[in-house]
Amino acid sequence: MSIAVGCLSIANYITVLNNNNSIPQLRDFFMVRFLFIWISLLVCNTSQAQLIFDNNENCKKIYQSISELKLDQAKIAIKNEQVVDPHNAIHILLANYTDFFQLFFNESPSLYQSGLKKRALRLEVLENADKSSPLYKHSLAMVHYQWFYVKIKHKDYISAIQDLREAYQLFLENKKKFPTYKDGDVHVGAIKMAVGSLPKTYKWLVGLLGIKGDLTIGNQLIDGAINNKSSAFYADNLLIYSYAKHYLMHDAKLVWQTLKPYKTQAPNNRLLTFMLANIALNHNKAEEASSIISQNINKTGFSKVPILDYEMGMALLQQLDMDAIKYFKSFLNNYKGSVYVKDAYYKLAMCYWIQGNSALAKSNILLIDKNGSAETDADKTAQAFYEKIKNNQPMPNVELLKARFLNDGGLNLKALDVLKNISKPVTQELEYLYRKGRVFDDMNKKDSAIVYYEKSIQLGYNNTAYFAAKAALQMAYIYEEQKQFAKAKKYYGQILDMPKHESQNSIEQKAKAGLLRVE
Repeated sequence: MSIAVGCLSIANYITVLNNNNSIPQLRDFFMVRFLFIWISLLVCNTSQAQLIFDNNENCKKIYQSISELKLDQAKIAIKNEQVVDPHNAIHILLANYTDFFQLFFNESPSLYQSGLKKRALRLEVLENADKSSPLYKHSLAMVHYQWFYVKIKHKDYISAIQDLREAYQLFLENKKKFPTYKDGDVHVGAIKMAVGSLPKTYKWLVGLLGIKGDLTIGNQLIDGAINNKSSAFYADNLLIYSYAKHYLMHDAKLVWQTLKPYKTQAPNNRLLTFMLANIALNHNKAEEASSIISQNINKTGFSKVPILDYEMGMALLQQLDMDAIKYFKSFLNNYKGSVYVKDAYYKLAMCYWIQGNSALAKSNILLIDKNGSAETDADKTAQAFYEKIKNNQPMPNVELLKARFLNDGGLNLKALDVLKNISKPVTQELEYLYRKGRVFDDMNKKDSAIVYYEKSIQLGYNNTAYFAAKAALQMAYIYEEQKQFAKAKKYYGQILDMPKHESQNSIEQKAKAGLLRVE
């Protein structure tokens, strides 16, 4: 039986299995088995026709579908391409992309286990592909690199580190062999930047990784990647550039300007919708975020991304629109993972508390402790809030809470009006000082902001709440922007010397990156 006929038979049988939703476990078993058979046929017949890398127009269209999160459409197209051209190894990389996005956004334990088996088989077939192509090591590197992120999400940390090291080495080896090939640059840049800005609590990880971090070189690499519009994988460049610049270079304004031209594409691109909304929320643009999400969230043809419901809930809450409740509930009902679950219950509780429904607020506070994991800073903060209430500490001041959410959403005039109309709460003076400083900061009244930030630091230096550390971070940002680097360095350094507090890892990472910039 020829390879083509064998692949056609396999493809037909896979189609039958895919259409039979009543036996998902059996379908997964046969999918993996047939992938193994397909790989075996290809490997055994390399003498007749070696696996090549042909990133043809059809494959580019498949990548486009993947980057829009039209994953079902992409999977069908990949199967069709495998039948037409069973010797094209680029299909393996594209198939891994579909698994990556599905697992990254949904975190299904059962899909993770079946995905691990497919990962091993894909690496095996790629090892037997054309080694003279720059896509050979790039594809191997990308499988390892994507699975690093997936394994981190599924708490398989040791294996994830191994994948990251392998990916990094493959990217470097490929660059050495093909100096003009640039599609790996953005990934090397991001890895260098991330390792270079790791907080002190993760110093042990640097030695384990064996990767030398360098914020400057990493930044240069991702700058080159975003300008490489001819890249076959440009969506990767845009995604990584946006998050590296935003979180590690503290340049939200630049990221927003870079992404704004893509807003017209977002209604038909779920990944862009997620990115734009996420950056908008982090750039204090709640109204913009909710507008962007609303144009895509109810459309068909896209893979489910439960985190979009969470983002919509956040965007509405920051406008004090209590329709946020239904989106947080939708996220909790549809999401199979554990990240942001505690925070979603916390945000639900705050919605009900603002509405004056103390019973529902307190019942959702109890659910914080029973669900999700406390690994992200948002979830840690939610868990810490639960512990405070459990230990009979007072519930938040409602007006302060409103001011906080309005300020987070960029509605600073409304936030200031709320703050002006309340008496300074003695029991929550630290938060009051920080909130007022943050509102003035976002209104570009830097001198007034500095006054309140300084008071926040003095009052809260030894407090486990994050307000003093965030105040110091904002002070450092102000002085860095004003090019008063000595003062910026002072406040970045002060953060690293502060006692343990909420959101410590993310604040310290930003401070470390800031120190590297100003030095």
